[in-house]
Amino acid sequence: MARLSAIVVFVVAAAIFHSAAAQTSHIVGDGFGWNVPTTTTLYPTWATGKTFTVGDTLVFNFMAGRHDVVQVPKASYDDCSDDNAIGNVITVSPANVRLNTSGEVYFICNVGTHCNGGQKLTITVSPATTAPTTPTTPGSPPTTTGSPPPPPVVTTTPMVPPPSPSSSTAIFASGFLTLLAIFVGYLY
Repeated sequence: MARLSAIVVFVVAAAIFHSAAAQTSHIVGDGFGWNVPTTTTLYPTWATGKTFTVGDTLVFNFMAGRHDVVQVPKASYDDCSDDNAIGNVITVSPANVRLNTSGEVYFICNVGTHCNGGQKLTITVSPATTAPTTPTTPGSPPTTTGSPPPPPVVTTTPMVPPPSPSSSTAIFASGFLTLLAIFVGYLY
């Protein structure tokens, strides 16, 4: 009975930890926020090395009335234009944009020449690791609907941004699993 209890505790703890770590809030530009950068490499450098996954949230912090954020296709990104915007221009900060499709995603500030000054962001979003799959008949190719990706899910309710990601979650998980292993070993 004690062994079964230990296994149940382990499975529940692993499920809770996995769901907590599965979605991440990324504060765009970290402490700099969403502003006209002093160098056009600021946002590409910020995105380098980060992993963006479907279900994650980008948090754009900016001064309302001075900046905005809009998701655009690549051609509009390259031209710094909101032509063919995906969704609405967001003028309220903080803007929390949930990443709901995988692939290349492009954002710009549409105010004045801010985009030309480097206030634009491109990221690559990976599919969710536990994404549901559509069953297909064996031997038949997967079907696609051909419809465009849905617009981003945006919330603009004021909130305190979450702390920037750090290794503390991994350290906590390692410590928790170590203690759990000691507990299970103690039972036997």
